[in-house]
Amino acid sequence: MDKVCYVVSEEPFLVKEKIAEIKKKFVGRYTEMNFKAIKSSQLEEEMETYPFFAEKKMLLLDDLKDNEETAKLLENVPDHCHILIVGKLDKRKKTYKTIKKYGKVLELKPYDERQMTDWVMKIGREMGVEVPKDAAERVVEICGISDMHFIYNEMVKVASMKAKVTVELIDRVVQKTPEYNSFVLTDALTKKDKRQAYKVIQVLAEQNEYLPLVLSMVNRNFAVLRMMKTMKEQDIKEAGVHPYTMKLLKPHLSKYTIGQLDELMFLCQKIDYEMKNGMNHRTALEKLVGAIECK
Repeated sequence: MDKVCYVVSEEPFLVKEKIAEIKKKFVGRYTEMNFKAIKSSQLEEEMETYPFFAEKKMLLLDDLKDNEETAKLLENVPDHCHILIVGKLDKRKKTYKTIKKYGKVLELKPYDERQMTDWVMKIGREMGVEVPKDAAERVVEICGISDMHFIYNEMVKVASMKAKVTVELIDRVVQKTPEYNSFVLTDALTKKDKRQAYKVIQVLAEQNEYLPLVLSMVNRNFAVLRMMKTMKEQDIKEAGVHPYTMKLLKPHLSKYTIGQLDELMFLCQKIDYEMKNGMNHRTALEKLVGAIECK
């Protein structure tokens, strides 16, 4: 076990899980009283204090002061002490470089679609329910892969149903994100399925979803489709578009020309302007459906 370990990820839930895992192993061997969350101001004093009736103690820091003084402390951590650090550190500064040299940097990569599906099945088992793969895949499809905390809370709801987990149950219980609804609406617009598009907008309005956000995401979908027609995949990723988003939009790629996508984005921007200037949000979004139906 390294004396200093910095745990970091773009997905906060992964950090939370990893800290819980490390704590469980440590406490099982050295007892709860030797695991302590502290502030930066307590670091030097706590490092010098010996553990209670054990060989080791572990300190958890989530507000580490990123400065020369802290870096110097981390160079000389006593053998009886282990330090866990979370939060955001500047890789260019001495604190990060010191941890890299004298300890360990544990950088957790966000899950891809397959890993997230496996994780949903795992936490289902931990909650006492068996989640079949097709149901787990549906959870990921509805919730996306960018917010594990949201998915976890939705799985708590699923487990509380005390029923066999099926795709149908997932559709009934799990809250659909604005991003997912934007893909459903984009799909309906692409197919020129007027009835389905109006139905999606009706459901969103009844759920009090913020429709300007949904419109923004639909516009984003059209923009990504345009990028997929004109840019290399690696360049699109570097522009901040997630591969999962591209996967969901790929089936629509052949259904638009660049000119059509430009027109649609202009239309979205026009409707966004109308929303911001007093037009009823539902009426404005339904104008998008009407305009596309006429094309």
